[in-house]
Order: sequence, then structure tokens, then C-alpha cells
Amino acid sequence: QFDAGLKEIAHGDWEGLLASEIRERDPSRLLAWREEPESVLMPGTGGENLQMVFDRAWPAFAHACEGLREDDTLLVVAHDAVNRVLLCKILGLPFAKLWSFRQAPTTLNLLEGPSADKLEVVRLNDCNHHTALFGEAVHRAVQLGQAFAQHLRGGEECWRAEAERGQPPDAVALFHQDQVIGDLAGGGEQRWRVPV
Repeated sequence: QFDAGLKEIAHGDWEGLLASEIRERDPSRLLAWREEPESVLMPGTGGENLQMVFDRAWPAFAHACEGLREDDTLLVVAHDAVNRVLLCKILGLPFAKLWSFRQAPTTLNLLEGPSADKLEVVRLNDCNHHTALFGEAVHRAVQLGQAFAQHLRGGEECWRAEAERGQPPDAVALFHQDQVIGDLAGGGEQRWRVPV
């Protein structure tokens, strides 16, 4: 069941831009987003801040938790900013600490408790269910970008090394290092598949 309260933060004018494009167009706000995320209102029409996301996400989350019995399980699927503001509330952290814990793509967070207001975190950022590519997406994206640059310089051994580390034997997916990390899961504009 879809609940609009759990939609990702509205990035406003940043929507669809690469990190390098945001850095070029709006460097001071991007820096604030990394260092003081609680102070940032996303630019342009419809842009949100973390409090706005929390004000819609927490009631949606609490509503989803209503009526659960002791042995019931609820699965909530949401994006990074939503997960982070909900976890900040549960962990008792201010939004200023938004980046103090990891949330890899497709991560699992396991919470237990009698109600939304009395939850404890059992698992945080559990990535054991997927490949190394998504487990450490930022580091992996940079490694792959470097591997692509090495390939352009003629270092073809890097493809075999990637294959030996668990990439599919028929192809290696590479992502430009300036690509927004969110595009790793959704397919971005700069992607190459190169036969091994």
C-alpha cells in the first residue's frame, strides 16, 4: 500500500542533477547539506527541508504501525532521507546528526517494539543480502570510475580483476565517478557495459 507521507524528500531544483552539477550550480547549499543538513531547504518550488519530511513521514509510519500484534511484521520501503529522519527520531538524534550513520542502497533496518514511539533498533544498515557493489556504494562507485579511467588508458586487466571479485562473468557495469549515487540503483545517464 503506497503512502505519500513516505515519499523521498522533494529536492526541488536539484531533482535529476548529478552531484557535480549541483556542486557547480549551488556549492554553498550543497556544503550546508553535508555539514548542517537540518538548516537546508531544498531550492525551488516544492523543495523540502528535513523537518517537512519528518512532519509527513512520522505520522505515516506511526499509522502503518497501528494495530500490529506482538507477532506481526511490517515492511516499510522508503528512500534515504525518509529512513534517516525516522531513524533520527527512534535513536533520539537531532537532524544535525543525519549523516552520522550509514544507509546504503537497499539496506535493511530492523526495529522492534510495542509501538512506533517505543521502538529500538535491532539492526542498522544491514547490507548482507546484496552484492558488494551496493554494500559500499560510494567506495565502489569511485573504484569503478577509476577502473574505467584505467581502461581508457589501456589497462584491460582491470576488467578481469573486477570479474574475479564477483562481477557477472559476461559484463562489468561501470559508473562515472561524478554520477549521483542514487543512479546506481535506478540506471543513470552515464553507464557502460563492457564485455570481459
